[in-house]
Amino acid sequence: MNENPITTLLDLRTASQRIDQLMEHEESRRLVALIDPPALFCLVKEVGIHQASDLVQRTTPDQLQTFLDLDCWNTDQLAWEPLMDWLAIVLEGDDLWLHDVLKEIDLEILALFLLHHVEIHHTRAEETAERLDRLEGGWELTPDGVYLLVLPKEKRAADLVHRLIDRIYCIDQELARHLLEVVRFELPSVMMETAYQIRNSRLEQYGFPPVEEAMAIYAPVNPSDLRRSWEQTVLTEEAPKLPLRLDRPFELPLPVSRGLIQLAVEGDSEWGRTLAQLIQADPSLRLPTKVLCQLVNLVNQAIMADHHGPKGPEEMAPTLTRVHGFLNVGLQYLTRRESTRSPSFLSTLPLKSIFQVGYNLVRSLQKQAQKLVARGNLSLVDQIETSLCSDHESELIGGLLQQIPIPASDQEEGFQTLDQIEEAAAVLTTLAYKELWTVDFQKLDRSSLVNLLVPSSLVPIDQVTFDSLLATRAALRVLDERSPWRLIDLEELRTIQRDHIGAHSLSETLFDSLVAAARPPTGESHPASFKLSGQWAQAVAEELIDQYGRLTESAIHQPRFLPPLLLFGTPHTTGTT
Repeated sequence: MNENPITTLLDLRTASQRIDQLMEHEESRRLVALIDPPALFCLVKEVGIHQASDLVQRTTPDQLQTFLDLDCWNTDQLAWEPLMDWLAIVLEGDDLWLHDVLKEIDLEILALFLLHHVEIHHTRAEETAERLDRLEGGWELTPDGVYLLVLPKEKRAADLVHRLIDRIYCIDQELARHLLEVVRFELPSVMMETAYQIRNSRLEQYGFPPVEEAMAIYAPVNPSDLRRSWEQTVLTEEAPKLPLRLDRPFELPLPVSRGLIQLAVEGDSEWGRTLAQLIQADPSLRLPTKVLCQLVNLVNQAIMADHHGPKGPEEMAPTLTRVHGFLNVGLQYLTRRESTRSPSFLSTLPLKSIFQVGYNLVRSLQKQAQKLVARGNLSLVDQIETSLCSDHESELIGGLLQQIPIPASDQEEGFQTLDQIEEAAAVLTTLAYKELWTVDFQKLDRSSLVNLLVPSSLVPIDQVTFDSLLATRAALRVLDERSPWRLIDLEELRTIQRDHIGAHSLSETLFDSLVAAARPPTGESHPASFKLSGQWAQAVAEELIDQYGRLTESAIHQPRFLPPLLLFGTPHTTGTT
């Protein structure tokens, strides 16, 4: 049990195998007591608390209290179902162990459980006899006949209350009476607040900081300023050494260990490869141990910041993935993708700082997306924020607007590489240009677009996109270069499709029209604008080929089956603006 963290990290035994080995040892109880409580909790949760009940009944009161602290709170309120699961297992333990547990764990937790599920009355009270006649549910007397308990209607809760009171009376009658008096007279709100504060104080020693402190990992920083500053120190011989000291034995929780194995040894990421290099290059394991200890603290901070309380292994997995992503993005950015620099940065800078660089790069994308949506030019439909965007653009905006930004709204995994950041930035930049083109260059605000489309358009308004507008503007230029904004009628659509859109290419006339239509007005040009407009024209050209290149003659006469890229209406209903 005195394994160093790297040995623990590389232990690929399953949780069941580790538990079996502990239970079969002749000094099982002593060995279990040596395990760090959060690490033991993860081990128990991985196999399931009912499957690990024998192990739970060998824990110390401190370990069991940590289990309750980690698993039985929902923000600042006790979570009754998980608490009942743990109490059911605890009550199956032997008298000696249960007595030790009852003397050490928070009495407020047991009192709050009883207060939530049972009414308690003293039998000497004058109103008790009258109350019995009015009771609709079940009731019973305590073994000493001093208290009357009105049991909950739910059978599981009633059985658990009965067993809890009966066991405590059998083990320590004085403790039982004290507990029931607490339930009778203490204010539940005061008890809950006291229990919550004490619980948070205990968790701090295991690296779970207060929520306010944990939120500091999401503090705003300027990545480019930090990179310039750190390049002047990290890459020099006078680089400051990692300040963190290890003040106590350290063991990685099992799910974190396995996640690190996958990311550091098997994963193809800059962060993972660099961590593996540090592990392999330092036989003393001094530096890797410090890095890993920081990592666990960083994950704990993220859990507290995201969930306002510790979570089990299943909830930890996405947090670890997110932390890995921000670390990887931050490291790639700081090193300018020069892998030879990565060990210097990782072994010198606090992981929290690298994490913050990665997060703030993602956060900058989120801010851009929020500004685009706030201007109100991305949609023609009230219920949809991005109806004018392509599916890919809408998915990106939806993902970036999440509390913790992700690459797309239908994904769970966050940003993992700098390439993803740059690709998303390029999409947002192009989308901003499309908005500028529509509103400023073409003078098409939301009102004018709605007037153009309703009631003449055969294209549903929620299927109109910026790409549709460019394709239609280019087609109108082919039909009549001086044509105002209007819908294309079906005969004109047939002409465009027949003469200018082939199965594999557009006519030179239509492609040139797309390029010209996408460009900013004369006098407002900029090299970046020409690049953006050219890329947009090319993308719309490919979409026109894909959607219209193989249409049959008869399809043109069935408007409801036509793709919506071009804005068309029935003959003689082409409005103007």
